Amino acid sequence: MQNKLPEKLTLLRKHSQYSQGDVSQKLNVPVTEYMKWENGNAICSISQLKQLADLYQIPLDDLVNNTKSVVLPSALENSVTIPFMNGKDINQTQTIDAADNMLPVDGVLPAREDGDTAELGDSTGHTKVMDTANIRDEAEKQDENDASNNKSGNRSKSGGSNKKKSDKKKKQSMMIIGGVCALVVIIVAVILIMNGLGSSVSVSSNNRIAVGDTYSLYVDQSGKLEENGDFSPKSDFKDAVQVSAFGDHAVELLSNGTVISSDGNSTVSSWKNITYVAAGKDHTAAVTKDGEVKCTGNDDACEVSSWKNISSVYAGNGITVGVKKDGSIEVSGKNTSSISDLTGVSSVSFSTDTIAVLKTDGTVSTYIIGSGSPQDTSSWKNMVSVCTGKSMVAGLSEDGTVDVLTSDTSITDVTDKWSDIRYIDAYDDTIVAIDKSGKMYGAGDNSHNQYKNSDSKATASASTAADTLDKPSNITVTETTANINIKWDKVDNADYYECAINTDPETDTKTTSNSASVPTSSLVDGQSYTITITAKSNDETKYGDGVGTLSYTYKAKTVTLDTPSGISAKATDAGWVISWNGVNHADTYGVSLDGNDEQTATTNTYTYGINDTEISTGTHTITVTAYSSNSQYSASSKGSASLNYAPTTEVMVTFTFAKGTQSTAADSLTLNVGQKYTAQELVDIEFPGKGYTASGDDFTPTFDTARTSVTISNA
Repeated sequence: MQNKLPEKLTLLRKHSQYSQGDVSQKLNVPVTEYMKWENGNAICSISQLKQLADLYQIPLDDLVNNTKSVVLPSALENSVTIPFMNGKDINQTQTIDAADNMLPVDGVLPAREDGDTAELGDSTGHTKVMDTANIRDEAEKQDENDASNNKSGNRSKSGGSNKKKSDKKKKQSMMIIGGVCALVVIIVAVILIMNGLGSSVSVSSNNRIAVGDTYSLYVDQSGKLEENGDFSPKSDFKDAVQVSAFGDHAVELLSNGTVISSDGNSTVSSWKNITYVAAGKDHTAAVTKDGEVKCTGNDDACEVSSWKNISSVYAGNGITVGVKKDGSIEVSGKNTSSISDLTGVSSVSFSTDTIAVLKTDGTVSTYIIGSGSPQDTSSWKNMVSVCTGKSMVAGLSEDGTVDVLTSDTSITDVTDKWSDIRYIDAYDDTIVAIDKSGKMYGAGDNSHNQYKNSDSKATASASTAADTLDKPSNITVTETTANINIKWDKVDNADYYECAINTDPETDTKTTSNSASVPTSSLVDGQSYTITITAKSNDETKYGDGVGTLSYTYKAKTVTLDTPSGISAKATDAGWVISWNGVNHADTYGVSLDGNDEQTATTNTYTYGINDTEISTGTHTITVTAYSSNSQYSASSKGSASLNYAPTTEVMVTFTFAKGTQSTAADSLTLNVGQKYTAQELVDIEFPGKGYTASGDDFTPTFDTARTSVTISNA
């Protein structure tokens, strides 16, 4: 059975027209401590329970007994009865688990040696001892005092006195039964602890909502996890008791004290007996039930091994802060000097450039860790929660309203209307809230559907805008090798558009025109995508978003490379060298001789070796194809040429020349087989400028010519 004390305290306070600050002053406790009683995060002491009963003029037993209704004092003719038994008549006979009739506690410990007692955590986290019979005794003493004070006016009839005694005995019997039941529950809890079953964690007000870069997570009162937006590890995350996020990193705490991280960190999955979790940009931190801190990831942020007595932990970009039960803190990481000596801290929130600190007195201070200036929160009072975004700080007041400091008026125009809010969180330009009935509201960037604005709460969201922009229509796509170009019809009253494609990671473009370009490097040929065009107004309170979509299959567009040209060949001592004109954007070429397999060339030349069996003297067909490794270009058509191959075998030619009547043999000259020479050309080669003449016909050395003689005479 759910603990009804917080609900009773809230109803009684509102019925009496007190603020939370009024009640805290009357009981002489900090307002933040009293707020924890109303939200179920802490239990007040017996003396404080008695003070509350006296304040509201109701029996103490009616306040603490979950099976009893509270009758609110009223000046009207009829009092108002508030039932707390799921609508059932409390006079009906019903079977009730003894544990359901007790106030829930964070942990149940073995009985002390000095009596029938159990230790409970008080509102500040300190341990106090509660005698299981104290409530009964206090109630009896109060009844006895009331009876004593009224003796003189109530003894006129003996029957009335006997009835009082009888009622008193019945009440005492019920109190004794309650005490025995409480003791039984404590014993059972001790047995569970000894058998390893006492480390469970319940849903509380801690870490109920977390906002990341493209998603939000919310844990409802039953522990059901609600996910909104683009959250990739959906299948891994389960129903939880706590969630925390920073950017694309999220963690959740399960009721069995184990932790799941969206990055699949195996160290995190091995943690046990965890009571509080925090997700940083690149690290995860957690508090154990013994008050120690575990941390993995960023080394600077994870110097936490010496920390003790930590009740909650908070993580940012390379920073970890642990808050102790007395409000002092431990700090690890970069840019921490401004907060390292803080005291009286209730909670901490990080963004990429700001730290917001909520103090136990309900005030908020901000510190800059990046660029920009700190926000002035000096006027904020009675805050119960704080969160930060990009150049944005938000505080949740005890009255359920939200104060936001940001230059983006489209956000504050919405959040200023919120009421009855219970949880808030933010990231970058997005803030999300949950009200006391569990409904979600949001303001700012919602390009990934990080939040959904509940329908009927006129004070809560931009969904209450008078008009909704038309959805963008006639969305068309054209492809080039480098980009896809998207166009759509302009929408009246739209100030800008957001174009999103569900690539991995998602492609998101913001534009004031009705067109956008997306690089083809982010797309996969043949894959289908959803293109979403959102028309948006700078005044979200006046115009809601208009959303148009298009299902699109990407087909890569390519440019055909130019056909290789200028193909030629030259016979050399090494072989037959084929060359051609280079082609722009070509990385390689394929060269084929007479239709045989292509040979790969990385330049615009290729050599068939002198001993290559594919070549022989005569005419051959050469083809060349250009290729590119860039997917934007496709292979060229084949360039072709018919070329003659004649090997360059050399032979020796001997010259004879005469001076007068004497003939002299010349040195031998090496000539190429297959090349035509004249006798005079040979003389000019061997004896340039000597004035010799040669006799003889033109000739061409052949393979079977071993030596050729040429006679040369002087002029």
